[in-house]
Amino acid sequence: NSNNNKTHTTTPQHNPPHFLVVVLTWDRKTNARVSRQFQERKVSKTYLALVHGVPTETGVVNQPIKRSATSFPSYEVHPEGKPSETTWQVLKSAGNIALVEFQPKTGRTHQVRCDVGFEYSSPNRL
Repeated sequence: NSNNNKTHTTTPQHNPPHFLVVVLTWDRKTNARVSRQFQERKVSKTYLALVHGVPTETGVVNQPIKRSATSFPSYEVHPEGKPSETTWQVLKSAGNIALVEFQPKTGRTHQVRCDVGFEYSSPNRL
């Protein structure tokens, strides 16, 4: 969706729970290597979600994201935000429920929540 005039705010406490993965290393050399891989964006992240409504089979969300000026600690899709890109693919669907895989290509805070929330609230949903 290319409509950058619309904003969508996401507040963490109003969203579904999520899982945290912690990477532990045993020595400084390995820690430096793993840290460098995250910094150089060589680590890919994948999120799975059950969504109400079946989106198109695949897609991309390209919307800028910034911290909300009015609702801390929320983030929102906003024309003045930093570039953000998330791809998605429907893995399975049954009735009006879909299992969707999301892959953020940039590393913005609450990126998947903002992008999906923006797309789901737009007239031409996902």
